[in-house]
Amino acid sequence: MITKLKQFLNYLLGLKPSKRKLVLIFADLASILISIRISFYLTGLQISSLHEKEIAQITLEAIFLGIILYGFTGQYNSISRYLSSVIFYRIAARNFLLTLGLIIINSLLNLNLSNTRLWILFWILITSITSLTRIFARDILRIFQNNDKVNKNNIIIYGAGEAGAQLASSIQLTGVYNIKGFIDDDFRLWGRDLYNVRINPKKYLSEVASTIDEVLLAIPAINNYERKEIVNYVQNLGIKIRQVPSIKDLTTGNVRINDLRPISIEDLLGREAAPPNQVLLEKVIDGSVICVTGAGGSIGSEICRQVLKNNPSKLVLVEQSELALYTIYNEINSNNVSNVEILPLLGNACDYYFINKIFEHEFVDLVFHSAAYKHVPLVEMNAIEGLTNNVLSTESICRAAEKNKVKQVILISTDKAVRPKNVMGASKRVAELIIQNYANKQYLKNSEDRTTCYSMVRFGNVLGSSGSVIPLFQKQIKEGGPITLTDSEMERYFMTIEEASQLVLQSSALADGGEVFLLDMGEPIKIKYLAEQMIKLSGLTVKDKRSGIGDIEIITTGIRPGEKLYEELLIDGDAEKTINPLIYRAKEYPISYENLSKELDSLFESLKIKEYKAAIKSLDNLVEGWSK
Repeated sequence: MITKLKQFLNYLLGLKPSKRKLVLIFADLASILISIRISFYLTGLQISSLHEKEIAQITLEAIFLGIILYGFTGQYNSISRYLSSVIFYRIAARNFLLTLGLIIINSLLNLNLSNTRLWILFWILITSITSLTRIFARDILRIFQNNDKVNKNNIIIYGAGEAGAQLASSIQLTGVYNIKGFIDDDFRLWGRDLYNVRINPKKYLSEVASTIDEVLLAIPAINNYERKEIVNYVQNLGIKIRQVPSIKDLTTGNVRINDLRPISIEDLLGREAAPPNQVLLEKVIDGSVICVTGAGGSIGSEICRQVLKNNPSKLVLVEQSELALYTIYNEINSNNVSNVEILPLLGNACDYYFINKIFEHEFVDLVFHSAAYKHVPLVEMNAIEGLTNNVLSTESICRAAEKNKVKQVILISTDKAVRPKNVMGASKRVAELIIQNYANKQYLKNSEDRTTCYSMVRFGNVLGSSGSVIPLFQKQIKEGGPITLTDSEMERYFMTIEEASQLVLQSSALADGGEVFLLDMGEPIKIKYLAEQMIKLSGLTVKDKRSGIGDIEIITTGIRPGEKLYEELLIDGDAEKTINPLIYRAKEYPISYENLSKELDSLFESLKIKEYKAAIKSLDNLVEGWSK
């Protein structure tokens, strides 16, 4: 019997949509006939006392009017497996119109059928039966659809709020998972059901961990600290975890609640980003001509995105990589809802004449100088090119800004410039000295003659930037390991690119000239901890050195030339707070302008003729405490 029923249902499922509509029409015809008979019976009217002609006439009227009404009002346009409660309200409304139509027709034909109870019963019955047929069809379709998907993962939804409910509804609709329960931290929900699934406390997960394939975190508004706690708890049970999109992503309309994504390392290491101070952003960006050097790089491209959100009059992109410039220009131009003029310029920031023409012709107000080589090992092996790019570009920009009376120049610096141990850090320290000395030259002028404000922003590593350790670890995990660390005690500061860029923009509004702005990077993170978390987020385990149990091994290779165990943000002096709690201001006193100019001339001459030893000697003289 059950086998035959399944065969019949499979036959119905295989019908074309037009033939499925015919099945529903016949079901509605049967519903009308049954409803008329039962209505007469329940009202005590004897059908036998009526003429057969009148009975047939009433039935034909109901069928004829019902099918026309159902057809024209769209009763057969809905897809059965996706029916919602709204459909049933519409069915009730259609059947009310059907009942009203029958009353009017029979009154005009003087049939003795004015019994109010009869028509009320008919409306209730026809609405109930047609609704039940839809519910039955929907549930049967879902059951058969779900049963067709074998080997479905057992999941737990963490979060029984609105997002969890929407996710469960979507999953039950598609049947891609078996929902074994909800987890929620609100004790008032424990023991209750949501979509016929029980809501449990967190400890329930440890009880069923061996039977669960995955946990879906459905709390889009969760903060990073709470997310980290939940993720660590789930990972310690050996269960994979994914999450629904954030509130920010959901409000864009580009993603849905069931667009699940993995927990990223940024979700665990990134701290809670404070909302940007819009007053500070508008103070310097709104209506200004902004130039970003290194516009195609990790930091430069994000600065471009953030600038575009704050209504500049023009955005000038300077980039020496054709591909990088093409990529960022196409991206921000497609998101240019305010029709800001965007000018992509291909060229080298070290070229003074190129930069000078840009500032002269485009009337630039503010420059964010982020063009730099930053990969420590590569710059160490290519010291001449690294120094040329990082130092000469800064000198060219400062000189052109002074000549064209650009209002402000902001250098994007790095914590590696503090007591540097490598060529890259030393080159960025020289760039800082150039900025500080141009600022001092401005202070020596009369206040009415001061034109350009020179300052810099110094911060640590940004998550997801090019050259970051994260892409390297991802590649090593994908290849099966091992993950290579230079030292298990090595620590670094981390911040998201978006937050770092927003803070850079806000720092420009706080600048008086000559100061270094330090971004609150939070607590430093051990690189070994980062590696362990990335392995776990990949659904794998860290291999134990003694037992050999585990998936990915972590090995240490020793500190490379120019590397430091710990990074610092301040060279000397004390940092003071600003109106933004995540931005600090400090004054660091450089060497005199005369000594700097002399050593820079020597350095530039060495770089011009590619003389490595002479360049390094100049660098030794310029950067206190550094030696090669």
